[in-house]
Amino acid sequence: MKILQWLRILLREIADEGPYRRYLESEGCPDSGEAWRAFSDRRMKSRYARGRCC
Repeated sequence: MKILQWLRILLREIADEGPYRRYLESEGCPDSGEAWRAFSDRRMKSRYARGRCC
């Protein structure tokens, strides 16, 4: 059972469900299309703002 729980958590992290839930809690806003858009924009900006070497 522990393996299945761990796998479920891992898949939620990969699918951005876990980070999105944490974002909602930190911002204190309800789940909505607008909240998802703000979360996605912030995540993509932080991901692609870093330059890559080589």
